[in-house]
Amino acid sequence: MHFFKSLAALATVAFGASSVVAAPLSDVGGVPIPPLPHTPSVPSPPSPPSVPNVPHLPRAGARSIPLILADVTVRVTPLVAELKLITSSNANTDVVGPILDNVKAVLSPAIVEINALVGQPVEVVLASVDGTGQVTVEALAETVSDLTFGGLRVVYNVAPSLQAADLTGLLSDVANIVVSLLGAVLSLVNSLTGSLLPDLIAALVPILGDLVSILSSLGVIGLIQSLGINL
Repeated sequence: MHFFKSLAALATVAFGASSVVAAPLSDVGGVPIPPLPHTPSVPSPPSPPSVPNVPHLPRAGARSIPLILADVTVRVTPLVAELKLITSSNANTDVVGPILDNVKAVLSPAIVEINALVGQPVEVVLASVDGTGQVTVEALAETVSDLTFGGLRVVYNVAPSLQAADLTGLLSDVANIVVSLLGAVLSLVNSLTGSLLPDLIAALVPILGDLVSILSSLGVIGLIQSLGINL
């Protein structure tokens, strides 16, 4: 019986404590406590606007094929002029080698730059030199024709027999780079507008056809034919 009285007393104390806790804190020691101000709910941030489809923009600084080839022509022309002055008396690797190295230093970066145009719109890739419109087949063929093998042919024809083997190797290196440049141009043009390719090849055939002898001697006929240019 004593146990139940103790239990009832504990229950009374507990109930009293909970009543104290549950009572609102309207005053402390008789001093009224003002209610906390209402905090407005923070609205959710708006959804980001949808991004419209943006057409492929030309890469900053991207040059067209005609611009690249025009620059190559300007820089290679004086080097070819030097090659055309080579005679049998100075047709050796010491004289010809540095000139050919300079030619390769112009051609190789041009190939890289042309290959980097992949994915650019046709109006960027074929823009004329002055940027006013697309290049014509004739103008492009004329630009490429400036990269002929005329200078290489002069050196090959005047090289003395003692120097022929060493010089042929150097000349072949440059010839292969020129063919690679033509290949990069044809491949890029074909990827943009296949209808232009046959006319471009047709324009190149007579230009390269006049150089069959030197192209054969330097071992690049097969490479040229692999581009679809049948000489």
